[in-house]
Amino acid sequence: MSEAISTPTAIVLEHKGYQASVERMLRDNSLQGLVVGMERDLLSFEGTDIAELAANFQEVIEDYLADCAEDGIEPEVPKVVVAA
Repeated sequence: MSEAISTPTAIVLEHKGYQASVERMLRDNSLQGLVVGMERDLLSFEGTDIAELAANFQEVIEDYLADCAEDGIEPEVPKVVVAA
């Protein structure tokens, strides 16, 4: 039987139409987030508390949108949203 490495949380973050689910990592009690509904691109982030996690989530989205604009690529629009 394998040991769990993380537990889901009820935390759902949203910024500019992008949503992320969050898990608490059991090994170090950190929070890790993943933008949901993306098929082409993988956007993840982490933080030690909710404030840092939320700031890093917004930064990941802003960086993603800026990189897409710089490269002349249409940003992926998430296909699903997390039920709040």
